[in-house]
Amino acid sequence: MDDAGGGRRGTRATVSAELWEVLTAGWAIPRQRGRDLGGSLNLNLLVSRGDERLVVRVHRPSVSPARLEAIQHARQQLDAAGVPCSALVVARDGVRWARAAGRLVEVERYIPHDGRMDTPPRLARGLSLLGRVHALLAGAEVPPAGRSVEFANHIEPGAVLSGTRAGTARIRGWHPPPDERRMASQAERLAELVTAGEAGLVAGLPRQLVHGDFWDDNVFFQGETLVFVADFAFMAERARIDDLALTLYYADTEAGLTTSPDRIAALRPLVHRYASGLGNPLTDAEHQALPWAIARQPLWGMHDGAPQVANRPPPHPGIRISQPAPMHRRVLCPAIGVHQPRPVHTISGSRVPGHQPILPPLCNGANMRESEYESISARGIKPASQETYRNGVRKVIYRDPDGNEIGFGGAPLE
Repeated sequence: MDDAGGGRRGTRATVSAELWEVLTAGWAIPRQRGRDLGGSLNLNLLVSRGDERLVVRVHRPSVSPARLEAIQHARQQLDAAGVPCSALVVARDGVRWARAAGRLVEVERYIPHDGRMDTPPRLARGLSLLGRVHALLAGAEVPPAGRSVEFANHIEPGAVLSGTRAGTARIRGWHPPPDERRMASQAERLAELVTAGEAGLVAGLPRQLVHGDFWDDNVFFQGETLVFVADFAFMAERARIDDLALTLYYADTEAGLTTSPDRIAALRPLVHRYASGLGNPLTDAEHQALPWAIARQPLWGMHDGAPQVANRPPPHPGIRISQPAPMHRRVLCPAIGVHQPRPVHTISGSRVPGHQPILPPLCNGANMRESEYESISARGIKPASQETYRNGVRKVIYRDPDGNEIGFGGAPLE
């Protein structure tokens, strides 16, 4: 289910009569059909007001006014420093948000774009900007509500083992099919490896305010020009390499690098581009910890409080494969040779003694196959969206009756 935390997170918003009343009264936006721009977290509704195109964002019930104001404040500071990320439209009475049906609502200008951060050149440009964002956020004045978030695509190193074990215990309590039981076992093994690998490395890592979800559909391009950074909903204070690791993890899996014979060499230029935007360079400890931070990423979808795990999957007879966390299945296999005590290369290119990074191929054959796709289609279930990248990587998104998104991809379907 999409909700988590015993109902505290809340589900994704839907368009309602009360929402239109708030928009008409506060922003003079007439009632209209609108277009849902997608996004699994918030409702993002494209609307028109005269010649203007606006985006109405309706947050989940768990977002407090203090949290939203902190996010808006951080975006405003970044935008003033040259990072395109604030397009807020205030209401007619000057307020920056309103409330509709127990949810906070804000309105932004729509930023025209024709692409996302989904190619190697755009990744390079985006990561350079991420370094700049981190340099600016390190000194940003943001209230406490902006420095922590209860529900996010992140798990702290100290919570990896206990959180994963609690999540896999819940999964096994569903009496799942064999593939999900294997996934749970792989998650536990990965959690054990990551916990051992990060021991002694993470305590002194620089922590600061970070974006929280710097990936392709939150970084917009017009041609090859980066025009907007969106969605600071997961903004919080944590190790800055965790924010970098999230982007590299998606680059590694979505761009098909899991089949590359030298994944570290493929990721190294991206780390250099990120470092070029920093005010202060990555430390030796960060260089050593980064591969483990990347390997930790799929586990935030497996812990006990994650939306994919927190509730029993909905009884939907058509879609039963790979619940929960289907997108993480392809990287939840044990790493090979992680405890070989010899000098190894970090992603940055330096050599350090210790454990073998966890970036050699984690598993093979765990991607969705064409036969699985055809099997789902044969049941009359059509994908909500699908996309094939230039390198052959294919991403397929299904949506269940409750509006929850279930995604597959990471390598060309065979």
